[in-house]
Amino acid sequence: MIPLQLFTNREFTGSALTSLTSNVFLVAVTVLLPTFFTRIQSRSELIAALLVTPITVAIFIFSPISALLIKRLGARIIIAGGFALMFCSYVLFATINMNNIPIVIATCAVLGSGYGIIVGPITVLAASNFTGDLLTSSQSVIGVIRQIGVVLAVAIYVSCLYSNLSTARSDSVAFIQSTVQKIDVPHDVQKQIELKAITALDSNSPSEDFSTNHFSSQEINNMIEGAYQQTLTTYQSTISEQQKQRIHDTVASSVRQQIKKLNRSINTAIASIQQYAKSRYTQAFTSLYYFSIPFVAISVCFFILFPRKQQDVKLYRTTSADSE
Repeated sequence: MIPLQLFTNREFTGSALTSLTSNVFLVAVTVLLPTFFTRIQSRSELIAALLVTPITVAIFIFSPISALLIKRLGARIIIAGGFALMFCSYVLFATINMNNIPIVIATCAVLGSGYGIIVGPITVLAASNFTGDLLTSSQSVIGVIRQIGVVLAVAIYVSCLYSNLSTARSDSVAFIQSTVQKIDVPHDVQKQIELKAITALDSNSPSEDFSTNHFSSQEINNMIEGAYQQTLTTYQSTISEQQKQRIHDTVASSVRQQIKKLNRSINTAIASIQQYAKSRYTQAFTSLYYFSIPFVAISVCFFILFPRKQQDVKLYRTTSADSE
């Protein structure tokens, strides 16, 4: 059972809220970002893991530093500073070019720094001025609250992500259909292009490479032969074989020029489809961080639940003496 009297203590309540929200905002990135790298940018799982490693490194560096600085700066500045860095990281995730890897890595480092600054002294702050069983319970409850934050992050952000991806797919399919219909090619060729593009979406590869030549040699020969036979009907049947050869060469050259134009038109449409699809799928991820910005900003205000600097020093000394 959780001793509810713990939550009558202002510092513990602030520590609980801080632990909950900071873990939600951390896991929202550490869970979703690798999926973005593998599914949208087609990177390997190893590369995706390495790209989010700066988060862990920053936590490892700043967590002990903040635990030391709390005696000098006070809990309010530490908590507000940590959430301010997390706020900046969410603003960056919502606005930066996700293809710019150095900026993405730097943003991950900012997020890890903010979380590290918060989590470093949170155990001491959660202890408040408790003694005995309440002191032991406070640490256990904070651990449980951290796990609740992890579960909430996965439940909220993953479900919202799949909803966004479903919407992105529907929008991309509609764009594919409208774009392909504008290509001046036979209907069966339009259907083939549309099918390939939709298959690329369903295989989680919106940027999949397509062949730049969309007509096989057999199809080209059939088109040339058809155009040649149609052209012959405009001539007398007594023309020589040499004239027929010249007509065939002229028709073949004309058909090949038309095919080049069609290939360019198809390739332009495919490039437009790929750019749109990748943009929509990227937005499916980044919009989650965009709509989270107000909640991260509100979390900065949690610092008011913690004591001022002079009280921090007394609290820290009392907690240290109790632990000894």
